[in-house]
Amino acid sequence: MVLTMKAKTVLWIGLILLSVKSMAQEMPRLFLGYDTLASDTFYLSHMQLVQDSDTLSLPILLRRRGHSALYMDKPSYAIKILDSVGAKQDTSLLGMRSDNYWILDAMAVDHARMRNRVSMDLWLEFSRQPWYKAQEPKMLNGYRGQMVEVLVNDSSQGIYHLSERVDRKQLKLKKYSAKKGVQGLLYKSEYNYRTVYYNLWNTPSNTSVTWDGWEQQYPDAEDGEPIAWDALYHHIDVLTHTYGSSFVDTAQAHLDIPVYVDYILFVQLLCARDNKCKNLFVSFYNAGSQQALYTPWDLDHSWGRQYNGDLEASNTTVEWTENYLYRRMQYYYHLQDTLAARYAQLRQYYFTIEHIDSLFAPYFDLYATTGMDSIEQRLWSGHNRIDLDIPSEQMYIHDWVIDRLAYMDNLYDYTPSTPTDIDPVSSQDGVLTLPVKTLHQGRMMIHRGASTYDMMGQRVSESMHHPR
Repeated sequence: MVLTMKAKTVLWIGLILLSVKSMAQEMPRLFLGYDTLASDTFYLSHMQLVQDSDTLSLPILLRRRGHSALYMDKPSYAIKILDSVGAKQDTSLLGMRSDNYWILDAMAVDHARMRNRVSMDLWLEFSRQPWYKAQEPKMLNGYRGQMVEVLVNDSSQGIYHLSERVDRKQLKLKKYSAKKGVQGLLYKSEYNYRTVYYNLWNTPSNTSVTWDGWEQQYPDAEDGEPIAWDALYHHIDVLTHTYGSSFVDTAQAHLDIPVYVDYILFVQLLCARDNKCKNLFVSFYNAGSQQALYTPWDLDHSWGRQYNGDLEASNTTVEWTENYLYRRMQYYYHLQDTLAARYAQLRQYYFTIEHIDSLFAPYFDLYATTGMDSIEQRLWSGHNRIDLDIPSEQMYIHDWVIDRLAYMDNLYDYTPSTPTDIDPVSSQDGVLTLPVKTLHQGRMMIHRGASTYDMMGQRVSESMHHPR
């Protein structure tokens, strides 16, 4: 019997779902209470986080968050945790870092309700470590997150992505102090038309946390820390106005190039056109460092969907030529050769349909086994022109990725080859064996042989080992 492409796709999805056994019978539930809420003011509220038989009750400050998210019917939130006397309190939620500031992303434009999370899962797996990782082994160039059901005034609001933030603590940038002054710096690019390394339109002011499409995230001006634009201004100035053979040395001194290369390939693979000039963090480890680190953010525009939820063709070109740093890197640094070589490595394992399917499948499985996909569709399908069919979206993403990989293969002149030592999977008799992934109390676990790891590559306790 010859299977049609459609039948093969259905069979493949079925096999993936069978290989990913969900150990969580219900999604963690986060209860909030409020009457009205705005985006510019935090309101005193309360939260309860229920996971299995454990309940965590905390006073919080709560507001709506986002830019375009503010226009969506399903609201996203920012949460600040308080102690009993109203001071900020760091707390670990669902196995993530201990912090007082958390994000609840509604994922309102995402037809799968997981693109941001899966994209970051992939980034954290394959992207190379920043240049100062040895000095700061606990730094993370990204953010962890878990899926939760949010209930407002005891009424379900569906699936949310509870996540950490990209901030000084996450990147382990050096702290500001009155004695040492400004050390680590963090900026966020907000707008495409100014953050393209084309020119310096005006001089930044030390009275404003925004400048030419950028926003200063650290030092924290809200806490009375200084506004400091010199590092970013110099970074853009030197990469914009250096030419010829000098540009190569300049780029190596002012960019974490391995991470930059991985970022370019990441955006290309996802077709994340909203991330080529904005939705990006640029940071400097300390006052003496010039090498800028890139950190991706806000990855809903990906995997075959645009920023508004519309379909994105798998052969869509990411117009990097709008980014003048990319153009200079191509012209002076011969970036295309570097990208092609790195792509050939990643194509052995990380950039394969098998691996990408294995990242999506546990979340789809969690939604199906808990019934949250039906709840989400009942609550929000049809809102803001987003019609939800979450099981069908899994098949759409699978087919789109197959076509996208073919597009990328052509773009980087890639032909299949024998797997290299970058491949972390085991091989027996020439057959590759993917690691098994499960969900344990809402956390993703990776099982390789007798060992079990979390998504950060940290080995976990024997109690979470793969069931035999």
